[in-house]
Amino acid sequence: MSVRLSLDLEAPLLEVTECDHGTTRFDENEATAERYPPLRQGAAFRPVLRTAGHREPLRGRVCLLVVWAASAAALLPNGTVGRPVSRVWGGGVYAVNARPTVQHYPAPVVTELEAPPVPSAPTSITGPRLTPAQLITFYSPDEWEDFIREWAVAVGEAYSQIKRLGGSNDKGADVAAFKTDRGFEGEWDCFQAKHYAKLLGWSDAFPEILKIFVGTVNGHYILPSVYAFLSPKGCGTGLNRLLSKPTDLRQKFLEELGSDKGVAASLDASLRDQVRTLAETTDFAMFRSVELVDAIAAHRTTAYHVARFGGPLPPRPPATSAPREIGEVEARYVAQLMDVYREANPTGSLAPDTLHTEPRLAAHFQRQRESFYAAESLRLHARDAVPPGTFEALQDDVHSGVIEIAEADHATSMTRLTQVLQASTQIDLSAHALTTISRTDDRKGICHQLANEDRLTWMRADP
Repeated sequence: MSVRLSLDLEAPLLEVTECDHGTTRFDENEATAERYPPLRQGAAFRPVLRTAGHREPLRGRVCLLVVWAASAAALLPNGTVGRPVSRVWGGGVYAVNARPTVQHYPAPVVTELEAPPVPSAPTSITGPRLTPAQLITFYSPDEWEDFIREWAVAVGEAYSQIKRLGGSNDKGADVAAFKTDRGFEGEWDCFQAKHYAKLLGWSDAFPEILKIFVGTVNGHYILPSVYAFLSPKGCGTGLNRLLSKPTDLRQKFLEELGSDKGVAASLDASLRDQVRTLAETTDFAMFRSVELVDAIAAHRTTAYHVARFGGPLPPRPPATSAPREIGEVEARYVAQLMDVYREANPTGSLAPDTLHTEPRLAAHFQRQRESFYAAESLRLHARDAVPPGTFEALQDDVHSGVIEIAEADHATSMTRLTQVLQASTQIDLSAHALTTISRTDDRKGICHQLANEDRLTWMRADP
């Protein structure tokens, strides 16, 4: 019910437009002028109660007006409490004997509200994933060096080997990438890992640059072709400017080398002179820094990225059909299949080039070749998409899932082959990342890959 109360107190003081129904009502016998003095001595009170849809006047009730310093409420004759919309000055609780009159207002019209907009995307119940950059923030120094070693795979150089050497005696090389099989005696690149909670400054870089010159003078290695700093926070403005101006960087290094303070002061005079001679003839363009965003972008192209940071595997290219000619890579599993076919049809001397005389067996053989090449496609994709050993682990689990069936007694070799292939499609391999992009034929093809290595055999050897 919508209620509006107004009091004529020589001038309007209060208007109530909302009501709370069901509020406990004051006892009429307590609502006396002696207990609740009038709001103003000698004032005339004329309350007017207007209700929507109320047809009979309210009679014989005491109207209580409750007044606070900054708000007011009215206990109306029908037992409802109104809340004010205008401010009332004064205080206390007041009672007024009055006969209210009723005026009728039309009932309010209810209109439909517009539906709230539908969210453009479902709300996540797990929260957003941390980005690679955020995860790297929590890395230990060792984890940071492992990341850099993985990143180096994607740098673009044809490195013959990449070694992580970080430690207390690393001679200034955290990660070394060798371009030849001669290691430190041939061309190589040096990647310096600095997992600091702040920007790298000159005071951080100078001791590391000094180490690489001292190590070269002492014969631990030749100077690297590239020396790069990698830090999650990057380099400060001053160091970035120096690394961008090789001539200024060399001058700054030589000045620091000649100082009587700092790490260079601990070098004996002979070693310091040799370092100075080497530095004066070195192109300081070899020193650079790698920004974190660039390192992550390059790392994303490696087989290590999904394993380290999660996310979907790269899309798998469409599998190619088995070539017309049987390749050398198929030799052993094809030979095993021919033995099975000869057992099933002992009257003929079946071979791959004569199998067309037995259409049912020829169709079976073609299906097995398609499955083998599907598995080969998955193996090659895994080589570039996931860390080494991932596909081999999948092969091992398929082998574990079918070996008992393969070793059991069967009426024929064809029965053994068929039951092993069927079982391979029912193994629970959900724990493997590659199952998200694998197909049924991949599992059958893995069985033939295992047969290629004689880990599975279809013909029972004579006792």
